[in-house]
Amino acid sequence: PDLSTRKWNFITTMSLASEANQIKDEIIRIQFQLSLIQEFLAIKQEVSKIQDEFENVKKQLEDPVDSDIGKERTREEKKKEEIPQGPPPNPTDMMMNLIGEIISVGLEDGTEITGELNAYDAYFNLVVSEASTRRGETTTLLGTLLVRADRIVSIMKAH
Repeated sequence: PDLSTRKWNFITTMSLASEANQIKDEIIRIQFQLSLIQEFLAIKQEVSKIQDEFENVKKQLEDPVDSDIGKERTREEKKKEEIPQGPPPNPTDMMMNLIGEIISVGLEDGTEITGELNAYDAYFNLVVSEASTRRGETTTLLGTLLVRADRIVSIMKAH
């Protein structure tokens, strides 16, 4: 092939690679949106359960004859409530409790990002707003970030 044919083949290959990358990015974005929708639906279901429990407690308060609410608890009952029962919480539940909280995210390169956790997906990719990083005395404001899960080594509530 002559030089112009090789140039044309190279340009075509680069164009196809660029389109493939754009499609891949779009798929990742759609998957992330889908995971956010699934989390929203799970939260909505949890809110419905809490509302039902609230209504039950409200009914019990209105009719205290059939209710144990308001009775004194023994020392043993109080002690049992303080000791966590059952299996440890799973990471998804722990993350759900951190939504809207200021968190600190440790990355594999030693960088620590601090900001408000807005969302996460099933892979624990994080959306952190008002994010900043600190090195020594220098704090750098980063805005809203998508932190890829494969770079994260730790996540904790910031103090």
